[in-house]
Parts: sequence; structure tokens; C-alpha cells
Amino acid sequence: MKVLFIDESEKQKNVENKYFFCLCGLMIDRDNLIGLNNNLDSLRKTYNLSNLKDLRSSKGLDKIKVTKEIYEILNSNNAKVITTMLGDKSLEYTDETIDVYFGAFTFLIERFLIHLWRESKSGIIIFDSLDKKLENKLTFTL
Repeated sequence: MKVLFIDESEKQKNVENKYFFCLCGLMIDRDNLIGLNNNLDSLRKTYNLSNLKDLRSSKGLDKIKVTKEIYEILNSNNAKVITTMLGDKSLEYTDETIDVYFGAFTFLIERFLIHLWRESKSGIIIFDSLDKKLENKLTFTL
């Protein structure tokens, strides 16, 4: 069985004040989960990070080197990353946030299902909790 972990960035502005938003999926076979977790935990301890998100704000750390090590760990555990990134125009109108967000989410799910179909495997999707502001925008009533 394959597992797809999905996490989203919050709506952000880049240095040019243009919006972007990213959904990222990490696809891995369940047999490789423990090895991947152990390898990433070892890397985290090596660089004295409380979690890998600390890498963003670490001062004096060669982030390119650590990112390359993360890539090598993912590769050695046969993990694949699938992403979709949305830019300024697709996020310009807040009324369309729901459609844009679910379009991106659907894209990742579709790619995951294609992988499952090609490999004749089953799968499960695990989605990180949403930012409360985004969750409120995506909530609707019947």
C-alpha cells in the first residue's frame, strides 16, 4: 500500500509582493515509512533541529547541503514528491480561493491515483490540518 501525505503552505507573498500557494504531497510505500522516519530523524538530530521546519530559520546552516541530504534520504526510501504551486493570478480573488484550492488538491489526488493504478496498489491519503483562516474560507453550509 502507498501513502500520500499532503501539506499546504499558507497563502504567502514573495519578495515582489506577489501571492503564491503550494500543495505538496509525499508519496511512499508503507514498507519504507519507518526507514524514512528514522533517516529524517537522524538528520534532524545531526543538525540539532527540533523539527525539519526549523531549517527555514536556521542561521549559519548550509541549507542547500541539508536539502540535498533530505533529497538523498527521500530517494533512498523510494519516496516521491508531487506538488502543485499556484501563483498571483490564480489567488488574486478571494471568492475563488475554494475553487483554486480544491483544483490543486484534485490535481495531487489524481496523480496519486495514476501511480496506484500503474502499480496495481491500494493507497491512503493523509492530509495535514489546515490553517484555521483557510479552513474557514473553505467551509460551506448546505
